[in-house]
Amino acid sequence: MSDHPTDLELELFRTGEALEITVKHVADCEQCRQRSAFFIALAAEQQLCDLSIEIPVETDNKITAMARQQAVQVRDQARAQRLKRWVSSIAGVAAVIFIVLVVPVMHQDDRPQLINAEADVNGDCRVDILDALALARIAATTTEERWDLNRDGRIDTSDVDFIAHEAVSLGDSS
Repeated sequence: MSDHPTDLELELFRTGEALEITVKHVADCEQCRQRSAFFIALAAEQQLCDLSIEIPVETDNKITAMARQQAVQVRDQARAQRLKRWVSSIAGVAAVIFIVLVVPVMHQDDRPQLINAEADVNGDCRVDILDALALARIAATTTEERWDLNRDGRIDTSDVDFIAHEAVSLGDSS
């Protein structure tokens, strides 16, 4: 990999179209100044040999039509790429909106609603992780239906998980 400008960049330097970094490099580098001088001499020699070639109108029209057709294809491909990026961005935003707004509502109706008195297993007037711990101890020793907080007909770790989820839930706990 060279730090010197490419031949194309040196040709752009010759025509005055080079980037500022290329202009500065050529000014500071003897090797690049010599290579640039070669391009200048080559262009001057080419102008002396002015070979005018007569291109038939029909051929010129065909070349122009092909160039226009290729330009349309390139433009259409670029539009298709922009459209794909736009559609995928919109789909991503729609998925996030769906997950944030719709999924919690769908699952909220499936869960039994706790009454705060049921959820407050240890009787400290709040529902917290200590209630889940208390229920874990109770669930190991009882079959009383009142401790089946998720209403699945069993008193087990799923009831403890249910109350733990309620304890750390960010939603309305009413």
